[in-house]
Amino acid sequence: RAARMKRQEVHQRAQGLADNYRSEKAYKDYATVAPQYVIVRDAANDPSAAGDLSLIFSYMKILDPGSTVREGEFANAQNSGSLPQTLVARYNKLINGERLTAGQRSDFVSSAKRAYDSYRKQKAVIDDAYRKRAERTKVNPDDVLAPDFVSEDGGDGAAAGGSQPKRLTFNPATGELE
Repeated sequence: RAARMKRQEVHQRAQGLADNYRSEKAYKDYATVAPQYVIVRDAANDPSAAGDLSLIFSYMKILDPGSTVREGEFANAQNSGSLPQTLVARYNKLINGERLTAGQRSDFVSSAKRAYDSYRKQKAVIDDAYRKRAERTKVNPDDVLAPDFVSEDGGDGAAAGGSQPKRLTFNPATGELE
C-alpha cells in the first residue's frame, strides 16, 4: 500500500511538471514551428502551385507561431504591414498561377531552418531546466519532457533515443494541422 501511494505521488509530480513544461512559451512555440518547418522542407520538394502555397503558409506560421494564417486573412495581414512585402508579392504571384523558383524555395527552406533552430535552442533551455527539476524531485525526465519533432539528420520524428510523436497532417477544410 505504501509503495502504491509512493507511485501515485511520483506520477502526480511528473504530471504537474509535464503540465508546467507544456505551458512554457518556448515549448508551445517549438511545438507549433517544428511541424511547419517539416512542411516547408517537404513542400520545397514539390514544385507545384499547391506545394508553393503550402510552403508560404507554413513559412508565415514559423515567422509568427502564435498567429493563425488562412488565405482570407492574408490580405488583412498585407494591409496591416505585418508581413514583409516580398512575401506578400510572392504569395500574390502564386495566387495568379506563377510558381516559386528553385532558388526561392531554397531561400525559404534556409530561412525556415534558421528559425526552427532558434526555437529548438529555446526549447533546449527549458528542457534542461525541467530535466534538473525532475531529477531533484525524483521524477523520470522522460515523463516530463517532449522529444524534438525533427531529428538532426533532417528526418521526421523524435531525435535519436526519443519516442515517436504523433504524425501531423494538414486538413485543408480547417486550415489546421491535426
